[in-house]
Amino acid sequence: MDYDFVESERIKKLDAEYIVDETQEKRRELADVLAEKATREFEHDVFGIKGEEIRDRLKELHEESDSDVEVAVKLAETLEAEVRYNFSISASVDPLPSFAQRQRVTDLLDLVAKYDDERVVELTTSAVEKLIKDYGLPELSNTSSRVEVDNLDATIELFERIVKMDLDVNAEAALSEMRSHRETAKQEAKRERLKSRIFPIVVYTIPLLLLLPPVLGYGLVTMKLTGQGPIEIIINQLIYDLSPSYRVGQIVALVIFLVELLVIRIVDLNT
Repeated sequence: MDYDFVESERIKKLDAEYIVDETQEKRRELADVLAEKATREFEHDVFGIKGEEIRDRLKELHEESDSDVEVAVKLAETLEAEVRYNFSISASVDPLPSFAQRQRVTDLLDLVAKYDDERVVELTTSAVEKLIKDYGLPELSNTSSRVEVDNLDATIELFERIVKMDLDVNAEAALSEMRSHRETAKQEAKRERLKSRIFPIVVYTIPLLLLLPPVLGYGLVTMKLTGQGPIEIIINQLIYDLSPSYRVGQIVALVIFLVELLVIRIVDLNT
């Protein structure tokens, strides 16, 4: 395999040897070295790019291994290290785990379901505990950040699976909290959608409502004083052929507009 980021000559050498001689022994040796390297990368690399590349290679080895539990354990070690280190270093402001974090835990759960191996179970339990601790899921209602409903639903689905697998973690409390918080999140999302629909209407409608009374007042007063019709008034405005009566209409319009602003100010002070 050609590595884009991993610079270890030992890994490249072992991988080249494995491609030539795809024996179980070579595969396990390569998996062991890859898992060790991935853990170090996730622990020290902020972005975890090298670790992710190694994890993908371990997944390939696992698929090629025909259910070799030793390779599965090395993959589990890498996935657990990614959850434990990498996501803590590049933490999100989101009060819920990201898609990538959920996917890593899902990969671990798949390994638990496939292999009856205590090491895989322990590594998966460690990753789930880290997830609960980092995000304070049992205290989700205390967060001031807005929760995305889709993200919450996906996390609930993940924890429902964790509870069914009976891991030694307090997943029930986290799941219960997420379920109770879901209605709050749905209501918040509904309010946000409503705001997004109302805001454009308000932005365009309020100026029209504010301008309409002064314009009507100006038109009616000018028509009354000059005896002219609306079309003639508009034409005179365009060619700026204005009689003194027009000035009276403009003063009336200005007074109406000032009264509107005064009313808005009074209402604002009383709310």
